[in-house]
Amino acid sequence: MIAVVTGATESPRHAAYAASKWGQVGFIKSLAEELRGSGLTAMSVLPGSVDTDMLVGSGFEPAMTPDDVARTAAFVALDAPDAMNASATEIFGP
Repeated sequence: MIAVVTGATESPRHAAYAASKWGQVGFIKSLAEELRGSGLTAMSVLPGSVDTDMLVGSGFEPAMTPDDVARTAAFVALDAPDAMNASATEIFGP
């Protein structure tokens, strides 16, 4: 699941948005426990500021590209070890 780094950090003036993202992280962690022993894993990627239309006018400078997020998601989906089950991988860019 792609969430957003707000799911793991505080965000002033965005309490409702942050709560929804914390909910996504909690969902993944609970799902991972439900899947334990099944051979399936549940993980999420929490990107910071990505160069997308959503960021325009937000006051945040992009720190990474959509490709950076896609490459991280591909790693999590295809190459991450089973020990990363339930993880929320935060990425912030270089």
